[in-house]
Amino acid sequence: MNDKEIIEYHVLTEARMAREIQRLKGVINQKNAVIDKMQNPENSKKLRMDGFNDCIEGVVERFGQPDIICYDKAKVLDKIIVESSCSYDEALEFYEFNQIGAWVGDTTPCFIDKSKTE
Repeated sequence: MNDKEIIEYHVLTEARMAREIQRLKGVINQKNAVIDKMQNPENSKKLRMDGFNDCIEGVVERFGQPDIICYDKAKVLDKIIVESSCSYDEALEFYEFNQIGAWVGDTTPCFIDKSKTE
């Protein structure tokens, strides 16, 4: 390669690098926008009860309020009975005081009692 070819090669290389830098800046800006959106309080993680993920029935959508997790009451009670080796009445007392009786803000989970719909 002569000097002119070397200079042309470097100019092309610099132009490619500048385009790649612009592309990467765009990617970084997109990722930062996603991170900002995820940090928005409206998109915060819904409250869950530790150890009861297998009792989740679904998500309740509410107009003008954040979505909340909905648990199946029967599954929750069964899990308390099995894990605590307690009676149904003891599990129900625990559930009423510690779970349905707990208010931890607008994203407090709810419970569905399917036996009342049958």
